[in-house]
Amino acid sequence: MGVTYTRAGDLQRVRNRSTSITLGERLLLLTSAAVVLAILLAYAGRIRAEQFGEPHAPLPINLNTQTKTDALEVPLATVFTYPADRRFAARVVAAHLQPAGAPRRALPNVGALARIDVPVEALERDRSLVVLRERLESARLAAVAAKRDPPQTIALLNSNDLSSLKPFLSVRTQDEFRSAVLWCGLVILVSFHLVSLLWRLRGMTGDRVLLSLALLLVGIGFALMLSRPDPIRDTLLLTRYTQGIVIGVLLFGAVSMINVERAAFRDWSYVPLVGALILSVLLLVFGSGPGSSSAKVNLGPIQPIEAIRFFLVLFLAGYFARRWELLRQAGAPRLHHVLPVLAGVAAALMLFFVQKDLGPALLLSLMFLAMFAVARGGAWLAGAGCAGLAAGFAIGFFLNISATLAARLQMWQSPWDNAGRGG
Repeated sequence: MGVTYTRAGDLQRVRNRSTSITLGERLLLLTSAAVVLAILLAYAGRIRAEQFGEPHAPLPINLNTQTKTDALEVPLATVFTYPADRRFAARVVAAHLQPAGAPRRALPNVGALARIDVPVEALERDRSLVVLRERLESARLAAVAAKRDPPQTIALLNSNDLSSLKPFLSVRTQDEFRSAVLWCGLVILVSFHLVSLLWRLRGMTGDRVLLSLALLLVGIGFALMLSRPDPIRDTLLLTRYTQGIVIGVLLFGAVSMINVERAAFRDWSYVPLVGALILSVLLLVFGSGPGSSSAKVNLGPIQPIEAIRFFLVLFLAGYFARRWELLRQAGAPRLHHVLPVLAGVAAALMLFFVQKDLGPALLLSLMFLAMFAVARGGAWLAGAGCAGLAAGFAIGFFLNISATLAARLQMWQSPWDNAGRGG
């Protein structure tokens, strides 16, 4: 009698072609309902705060639909008390919003008005201006004191002007905001359920618990983005957030189609490590810090630290997945089984310390210890590593090895005493 062998994974794929709703699919539906509720509550709270913030305030002028100078003069009266300055500023703003012979310029937020500059020649020609000419003279005196060339342009509005103007201006209506929330939320939910549907059509089990947890985190982030910025005046981040989430979910669905047991890249665990080290070296050589900080986190217009973390996670996961049986041998694991991963992690940690970016170093250490505990099947070695890690950071704090680390811990210990410098 002939014997036919079927792989367990293939048998599982066939068994899972069922018409009934699985427990994982129910969990995803329940998570979706919770996310919808969170979004609705965040939206309602933000709209209510907008409606009851100033109940007697006039309707704000939408800068993306209004170009008449007479209408723009009304809010500008709050910062320009002289009629000549007010009329001049209204003409400049209207010309900025609707350039001659060009499409209308859409502002992402009210603060974009700070980018409007006025040529010095225009201010010198108009002798009736008062406030703007005073600002021009102040800018010239500041340039002389700093031994710089005299300014060719000055900003039409400063930060104090924008703070006074913001309640009377907007860049979108509440209906536009509601429509954006509706479509962005719907697209995110559909993308997650498309992955679940793809698994069902392919007869795959899929990890819907992981998918549900990811949806829950995405929903929390979505709700936070609704509750923090001003819905009609600030930059609407929901569109970019939704695009990133959808791309990530689609990549997640595509990668889940790969049969890891048969994939050739299982033996390529050192490739992500090499990529992480190359990015770290580039960051160390060509990177720069935010502001005056000596930490190197910027590589041109991007911050590659997230890619470095991702590559290191792939390296750790790939290495431990291929050697977990060797690591679970009785007693302590042999040195040659853990030496490669220890060397890779040590090299990455050294680069992080040279870059003076201790956050990724701490995260990498914790990821290594957690994955080692899973691969080892026991937590006592990982626990000892965590204790050593905590002791190392404590010693570094008391010895003031890192001024940034010491300052952050001091601000955490007494935040009310550090409000002026960031606490």
